[in-house]
Amino acid sequence: GDGDGAPARRFPGASLVQMGFDLLAGDGDVDGKALVGYARAATDGSMVATVDEICVDKRFRDAGVGARLMEKLAFALRSREIYDVGARVPEANRTFFAKCGFGPDAEGAVLMALPAEVAEEMRNARDPKRRLKRDGKGVEALMLRAVERAERGRK
Repeated sequence: GDGDGAPARRFPGASLVQMGFDLLAGDGDVDGKALVGYARAATDGSMVATVDEICVDKRFRDAGVGARLMEKLAFALRSREIYDVGARVPEANRTFFAKCGFGPDAEGAVLMALPAEVAEEMRNARDPKRRLKRDGKGVEALMLRAVERAERGRK
């Protein structure tokens, strides 16, 4: 996708939107071009977004490709009135993100992760006798309505 009309992929039953951009280089139409980089962000669609990936082919690094991808992603988010944009940044990429305008979190938040083994312990600790209200029929109906809305939106 390009510029203003960023492709957005919605997930049925969730309020998550993913959008991304890629840059192609070469002569002629798309078939004659090579992918030189891509960037992807996920958002709740109303307030917050997180840049999940930005990748540039090694041959095209330090040529402004990453900054251009970030620019396009930021423009697409701003056009959707999403201004709270964060990124999970490895130490090796901190300088690049700083040059793109990223800085410390305004609220002092830090990145934390839930290790898979802890999540598994939590899942296993769940009481098997505990049941959803009405055996989950309300949740099921909610999910079906979300899927139907998503399908109508694609038509």
